[in-house]
Amino acid sequence: MLKTSTSKLIIFLLAIYFTILIYTLLDLIRYRSNLKYEKFLFKNDTVNKYIDGKNETIFRQKELINVKYFAIIVLSDLALISIILFFNIIFYKEKTRDFAIKKIKRFLNMTHLLDHTNEINSFYFVGIIFVFIFLVSLTPSLPTLNRIVVYLCYICILVCYREHFFDDYFKFFKAYLILPIAIISLVIALMLIRLTMYISFKSYKGKIPLFLNKEALKLAVNFFKKENIYYVAEEEANMMTSVSFITNILIITGEWGQYSNKEIASIIAHEIGHGGVFAKYIIFFCEFLIKTIAVFLFLKVIENLVKNLKSTIDTRKLKVFFVYLNLYILRLLLTLLNNIFSQTIEYHADKMSIKIMKNDHSLQNMLFKMFINQNNFFYLNKIYSFFKKDHPSFYHRIIALENLK
Repeated sequence: MLKTSTSKLIIFLLAIYFTILIYTLLDLIRYRSNLKYEKFLFKNDTVNKYIDGKNETIFRQKELINVKYFAIIVLSDLALISIILFFNIIFYKEKTRDFAIKKIKRFLNMTHLLDHTNEINSFYFVGIIFVFIFLVSLTPSLPTLNRIVVYLCYICILVCYREHFFDDYFKFFKAYLILPIAIISLVIALMLIRLTMYISFKSYKGKIPLFLNKEALKLAVNFFKKENIYYVAEEEANMMTSVSFITNILIITGEWGQYSNKEIASIIAHEIGHGGVFAKYIIFFCEFLIKTIAVFLFLKVIENLVKNLKSTIDTRKLKVFFVYLNLYILRLLLTLLNNIFSQTIEYHADKMSIKIMKNDHSLQNMLFKMFINQNNFFYLNKIYSFFKKDHPSFYHRIIALENLK
């Protein structure tokens, strides 16, 4: 009964994800049509008013490129999730699993890659392919040379780790409580992040750029203190807040001369809206705790699915195999949880910015200008954005800000 219920739940969740992908693809087609042919881009005039005559052509051109990019991403997601689902079904059912193993054995015999007489090698072969697919999905934005280094490291690890490829990781999660795992992960991650930040930005500490003056400078100094403002001129225009152990810091990059003082102040107010040191540590800890629980639940689902399977392969090894097969789905789950959490925080920071700036339109103007001047996306289906972006689209942020008035 448990196995049947788990299977139905997984099918239901995958059906929802497929529906989201199809809806997003249709929505992108509709949006592309609006960009190419129609006068008004959005039904909401609140957003249309920011797209004036001189910026409209640039807006349409940039968004057409973004639509093409996201359409390719959606189609890739559809293809990848279909492949993963297909292999899950094949290896879940006894008859199709036996048929697939025979074919894989024949391939291994022809290529002499592995010993085809050992059945576990068929699972090993499929497992390393899906781990590699997962690895590729993690590194699309890395430079080519960096990707090559990552893939070479993967091959080296496979060679050294082959004997332990099917070790029972489930014992680890049963032997230790979730909370200690989250705390250990949190401490290690914080140490690495702070060390990296210290090395990267220590030479930029206390530097105040010329464009940061008047109201914007006053806001920044009052909340962060002058010595905790870092400015890196070489990067693209961006602003972020973080913590250096027990100090709240503001990092500004790039040139902001094309923006008004009010607009820069609104972004600083947004960063102030992210809260102080204590709030950041609480948020960071909550993220790790949620992700750790998600991994635990993911492993429990795999365990429930596999424990009644009939196979000559040890059930413990089958569980690990299905984990490898579904690493991309685990990543999808963790990304979804992270982005829902992150986007909620961004909306809250926007709300605080409006409160600090006394309800003017500076932040909305700033968001639109940032889209025009930088390499950003303006509109993306809100539900699908949870799977891909840790920030809401500028469209949904502007709508949310206007609704506060």
